[in-house]
Amino acid sequence: MLNKIMINKISIGKISALIFTMLFLFIFNTNAQTKIKLPEGLCFNLPKDWKNDEIKTIGKSKAYTYSQKEFKIEDKTIVPRILIVIESLDSAVNLAQYTIQKRIDFSFSTDEVYFESDVNYPLKIDNTIAYKAYYTDKSMITHRLLIIHSVQNKMGIQFIIDIDEIGYAMTEMELWKIFQSVKMK
Repeated sequence: MLNKIMINKISIGKISALIFTMLFLFIFNTNAQTKIKLPEGLCFNLPKDWKNDEIKTIGKSKAYTYSQKEFKIEDKTIVPRILIVIESLDSAVNLAQYTIQKRIDFSFSTDEVYFESDVNYPLKIDNTIAYKAYYTDKSMITHRLLIIHSVQNKMGIQFIIDIDEIGYAMTEMELWKIFQSVKMK
């Protein structure tokens, strides 16, 4: 009888420890992801500390903005942002035309350009050109960008991750995970 009680106490203790560990990991897991699927079929993963700020429709375009919870580096507040613009296109518009027009609309300098034909193409979405880029804002702060330009089913898609240079250095791996999770369903 005493052995059964001891075994039950040990089992209950192990089960309690396991439940506590699982609960702790669930609550404090910084790698937890939220799968986002937009009505237009674009899908991507975001860490749990990101939120949807706004959805705006302007004419034939729809814009989605997301931001990460702000954090501080060297007394500077950093807020990574994602802007997604999805717009209706004339069926005659191809990817090259679309990306040229978007580059004219929003000027940036490129560090790297990724084409589907590249051996190390980092994305899971077809008919896409991607950029690792930067620009300097009016306050002379350099921002790092990860950009996707894509044409899908008569839709033009821009997916832009924007963060200042200091923040990018600290969150580069997390931002690349978001960038590489983008796909169409």
